[in-house]
Amino acid sequence: MTGEDRLRVVVMGATGALGTELISVLDERRFPAGDLIPVATERSMGNEIEFSGDSYPVLTEVPRLAATDLMFLCTPPAPSLESAREALRAGVPCFDLSGALAAQPDVPLVVLDLAGPGTDLSKPLVATPTGAAAAVALAVAPLARVAGLRRVVATALEPASGAGHQGVESLSREVMALFNQEAPPDPETFGRPVAFDCLPAVGEVGGDGVSECEQVLARDLRRLLERPELQVAATVVRVPIFHGRGISVAVELDGPLSPADAAAALEKAPGVALETDPRGPSTRASIGDDQVRVGRLRSAGPAALQLWVVVDVVHQSAVNAVRLAEARLNAG
Repeated sequence: MTGEDRLRVVVMGATGALGTELISVLDERRFPAGDLIPVATERSMGNEIEFSGDSYPVLTEVPRLAATDLMFLCTPPAPSLESAREALRAGVPCFDLSGALAAQPDVPLVVLDLAGPGTDLSKPLVATPTGAAAAVALAVAPLARVAGLRRVVATALEPASGAGHQGVESLSREVMALFNQEAPPDPETFGRPVAFDCLPAVGEVGGDGVSECEQVLARDLRRLLERPELQVAATVVRVPIFHGRGISVAVELDGPLSPADAAAALEKAPGVALETDPRGPSTRASIGDDQVRVGRLRSAGPAALQLWVVVDVVHQSAVNAVRLAEARLNAG
């Protein structure tokens, strides 16, 4: 791509945890962005973003989209939905990392390593999954191809970074206060103190006892695996770690599959790294890793397996979105 062909790229939510990671991945992969337009709230007014050796001022309002080539949405769902509408009106291709569009049936929800040959990345809006669904899908899909799939039970351990920079800062303040034998600060981010504790639900819990995060995990997993009737039992727990996510997964299959045969299938799967240490990978080992790490693979019955999955969700989501954009450009 020549200098004249380089793209004008808008990143909404550029100074948040997800936006910061996305811009870092764009830079690392040398994405052909000749002009980066970082947009954030007024709290980031006066900040600058370093990208590809240049500094770009953070804007607090979306610029004119007519001359824009691509937009990435890294803001919370409500503002991302409004930005997606503006992008549609302006005819700007848009990649959603916020989860705002993941439930829309006319918007493809895509993990590139799972995408089939019929996946259409030319759609004006494309979504990448949030949370643990992508990691679980990458780990389970190879097993489903070999032995079928009846049911998935997933328990995701959500780090403080799942709530963005505020979550990390909140946990850090709580830990420092406790170490200094001081009263911990008010738990504004998580609703309850989380340092040296585990919170058995993340976000609001509905009348059926299921949290929104758990609903999203189940919904996105069914979409990614293209199995709308799949039985999914999901639990999302907040744990007092800063980064990296661990997921305990149990699968019931249509037929028998030994751990050795399951390992062979996982070794060939794109986007998956099989851990040979019988203790399995730690959550810290996933930080900054493009791949999903899978370990602790063991039998749970004649046609059932258990496995342990770790992933850096923020990094994975950013990498997937950039790869989707690259695939769209290459297809064009």
